[in-house]
Amino acid sequence: MPTSTGQPLCLIVEDDPQVGLDLADALEEAGFFVAGPLTSGQSALDWLARFSPDVAVVAPILKDGVAGNLIGELHKQAVPFLVYPANTLSEGLPALASASWLNQTGSMGDIIQALMALLC
Repeated sequence: MPTSTGQPLCLIVEDDPQVGLDLADALEEAGFFVAGPLTSGQSALDWLARFSPDVAVVAPILKDGVAGNLIGELHKQAVPFLVYPANTLSEGLPALASASWLNQTGSMGDIIQALMALLC
């Protein structure tokens, strides 16, 4: 559900703070209301216990390990999400098999376009 301002709410979960901040800046410029970046799966699960985003961007490996539990909760809450940055390591993670992926060469424009498509 979009925020009261009509902006879609995007949760960013990324273990690299600089990548997370760059994503947040780009998404805010594109009209998203951003939560995060959070750097661990547990902090994201705690956040999801109180809030419901419209969409999420999730790194496959976080400070506390593989994002599998987080991915499971996003599925449970029917929150569409994008795995970024996807790489050969993350391709072997079963929890991510049904996710939308964008690899490390994707631009911020590609990320925004993919998130907009997930919102439709």
